[in-house]
Amino acid sequence: MNTKAPDFISMQPIGDSIRVHWQFTVFRKKEKNGRTSCYIPSFDIYFSSKENDKESIGRKGTVITRMFIDHFMIQKDIKGFTLEIHKRGFRTTNDAHIVSEFIKNNIKKAKFNFHISDSKEGYGDGIIQQSEIDVAA
Repeated sequence: MNTKAPDFISMQPIGDSIRVHWQFTVFRKKEKNGRTSCYIPSFDIYFSSKENDKESIGRKGTVITRMFIDHFMIQKDIKGFTLEIHKRGFRTTNDAHIVSEFIKNNIKKAKFNFHISDSKEGYGDGIIQQSEIDVAA
């Protein structure tokens, strides 16, 4: 399956916080045991679900990606978060400059894109989800 997914993470300073908006794609496959295996390529996250419907899997993917963002934005800092998403393949226009600014804690409006070229073997049926949170700067 060759799917182009518009996965991204955007960040925008809003007063004394940062608005983080993200979109991701969850690919799924039904296992022999009845469970559904799920994969979010842009975050390199795998999870399993008892449910197979798009809504349940989308909600679970949203919770898991939010945990990822919370961990790096709250437990680490903007530098750790920026380096982590860059390591996972998210890129922005004028990438080197923007990443350098974020590492220095100079937060500017930026959108980091991730393009999926192929889904994993056996995974199909991409579910696109979006979410947004505000975190302290």
